Amino acid sequence: MISTRHTLFVSLAALAVLASPALAQKGEAPAASADCDLTATAHWGGDPDSGLTARAVTTCEAGGRIRATLTVVDEAGTIQHEGHYPTDEVMVLAWAEPGQLAASLDEWLTAFTQLDNTIHLPSDTAEFPFYPAEGLTQADIDALRTQGLDMACYIQGMESANCLLRDGDGVREIGVWLFPG
Repeated sequence: MISTRHTLFVSLAALAVLASPALAQKGEAPAASADCDLTATAHWGGDPDSGLTARAVTTCEAGGRIRATLTVVDEAGTIQHEGHYPTDEVMVLAWAEPGQLAASLDEWLTAFTQLDNTIHLPSDTAEFPFYPAEGLTQADIDALRTQGLDMACYIQGMESANCLLRDGDGVREIGVWLFPG
């Protein structure tokens, strides 16, 4: 969801570029180099022997936007889960001051070291509901709640977390948990 403040900021920035031929010719400034090509890692449950590692990597685009790729790999290096996110659209990453994104990446990955449990999953009618991933039903989520399995729910936007469950040597996506933004 785009806020009024964000829309106003983008509109003013576009107006400034159009009003200044020098800026328009040069294009947007590149992102701060300290925030490009960063890497952070975390082991599932904080255990290096868990066989699963979450890795966050930043890349800077020509227009100045920074993207973070979150990848969960198994011991063989096979990708079990991957997501690509503009850092300005992920709550904990968007808060980082220029040059301070490395600490925010570490904080983002705490979801993999400090696991949650499926007993905490709210219903789809709760104030901040949980919505099952494609292919799962509410009955499937009810069963997961009773099993009390460890899960990692990482922030994927400004008001939601994507929840992953360990499935053998890999992971599977079980759904999205909304939270106040």
